[in-house]
Amino acid sequence: MSVWGKLFTALRGGANEAAEAVADSQAMRILDQ
Repeated sequence: MSVWGKLFTALRGGANEAAEAVADSQAMRILDQ
C-alpha cells in the first residue's frame, strides 16, 4: 500500500509541476504581448 501511496504522491507532484510550468508559460506570453 505504501508503494502505491508513494507512486500516487509522485504522480500528483509531477502533475502540479506541469501545471505550474504551463501557468508560467502563459503568464510570460501575456506579459510579452
